[in-house]
Amino acid sequence: MTISAALLTALIDFASHRGLSSQSLYALVKEKNIDYCLPESRVSKTSYLAVLEYILEQNKAPDLGLNFGRYLNLSALGIVHQISLQTKSIEQALFILQSYTQQQFPLLKLQIDTKKESICLELNADVQDQALKATILESSFVLIARELQLMLPRNSWSIFVPNNNLVAYFSTLNHPLQESNSYSFQIDSASVEQGINPRNLQHIEVLLPQYLKMIYQNEHNRNFIGITKNVILHLCTPKLPTIQVVCEQLALSTRSFQRKLSEEGSSFRKISLEIKQELSDFLEAGKQIKIQDIAYILGYSEASAYIHARNNWKKI
Repeated sequence: MTISAALLTALIDFASHRGLSSQSLYALVKEKNIDYCLPESRVSKTSYLAVLEYILEQNKAPDLGLNFGRYLNLSALGIVHQISLQTKSIEQALFILQSYTQQQFPLLKLQIDTKKESICLELNADVQDQALKATILESSFVLIARELQLMLPRNSWSIFVPNNNLVAYFSTLNHPLQESNSYSFQIDSASVEQGINPRNLQHIEVLLPQYLKMIYQNEHNRNFIGITKNVILHLCTPKLPTIQVVCEQLALSTRSFQRKLSEEGSSFRKISLEIKQELSDFLEAGKQIKIQDIAYILGYSEASAYIHARNNWKKI
């Protein structure tokens, strides 16, 4: 069994943002001379699990799997866009997602059960160690849930988790949850024939290349400001994340996070504003998204509030 090397790279990047040495993590990979930039590059199941096990041993922060799944959100945007090019319905999208995981991350098993009133998507993992299995399921579950949020209307599907800590899941997903014996989703039959939400799809199509470009430009900026900007971009949904979400990703208190940025002469507000300005210039120049949608993406409740903020930027 082999796994996409890009997924291992994402795991190592996530861990490096939490203070672990990426060099030490890559040293655990048995396959040498891999070009991690090539989509076809693969690593063994053994290598992937060795890296994940080391991360769990070194990082005892709670909800690590949930936070890794949230960090993978940028990947989710890409998967949704890829699926959208191949499908006309949610049912087709689920089967394409199942095929994608079989090819790229076969540790994860997706079972699709089609019934008259709904479709059920259940997750399992081909891993014996319970800690590793739980982390893989939690991160994959969050990733898929965030994809479904982009594809489906809010009230058309339900989430089930085998965990008493529903508060952490709700905080991560902002969607009603029910306790169950497995990680699963249930989608109402009325939504099955629908296509992916066209408004969200347009946002993803326009913004995904720009997010990736901004991350690439920031790739060699390894100070804390650079790390913070990278994390913010990964967590875009495409709406920008809050300071609380970013702090959870970096396993820091808000006070410690702000202090580290202050030591480098910056702040969360300043970095977020720089990202907003760059995205605003890009989106307005492209003329593909309406002003009210740009306002929503950048976190403004109304178009007028965004226009007011944009005019103030130009005065600085």
